[in-house]
Amino acid sequence: MLSQTPILPDPNVIYVFHEYSPNIVTHQCIGGLSTVKGIPHPTYLGNLQTILSGVTDPNLQVQVTTEFNENWYSGRFPRLMQIIAAWARTSGVRVMMNEMGIERPEGVGGLPPVCLAAPTDADRGRYLTDVRTAAEANGIAWNYFASGPTSLKVKRGRPSGPRMLCGWRCGVQLSSPDNLPGCNMGDSGGIHSVF
Repeated sequence: MLSQTPILPDPNVIYVFHEYSPNIVTHQCIGGLSTVKGIPHPTYLGNLQTILSGVTDPNLQVQVTTEFNENWYSGRFPRLMQIIAAWARTSGVRVMMNEMGIERPEGVGGLPPVCLAAPTDADRGRYLTDVRTAAEANGIAWNYFASGPTSLKVKRGRPSGPRMLCGWRCGVQLSSPDNLPGCNMGDSGGIHSVF
């Protein structure tokens, strides 16, 4: 797909992409994955048969099995970011991961209580750390996206969890959670980065 991306003759263009792989982890309990729950990150920490016991749709069982067996773990994200960074260097363009995240579905949009099982804060922290560090190691700027009133725990207007949960990363090291430039509370209650 990257090789088919047209390169515009404008040095001000930043090519952006979203990273929500694997969907069975990042969007479990939501929409078409509403019966998928309890999938950890990395997936090898889970039990596929237990996860499939709540999934009745045969097509969804195939998707869950495929993505589960792809063994999404910290080593996979660096390879993905290396491919994107190499394309950007070869093409002479800048790239940014303008969305990455993992849903925190409990209480959002009237979802059923069964969704309280997924994903755990530990899974979310591991996922966000893996994706963020892979992007940074390859010089890719990133933005964490969250929506809904429970998408991110906030204390006194800033994330109370790991400091990587908010902010544009354009080569600037954040010294502490108190020093999160560009972070504000959006109308939805999620943390969003702004210019």
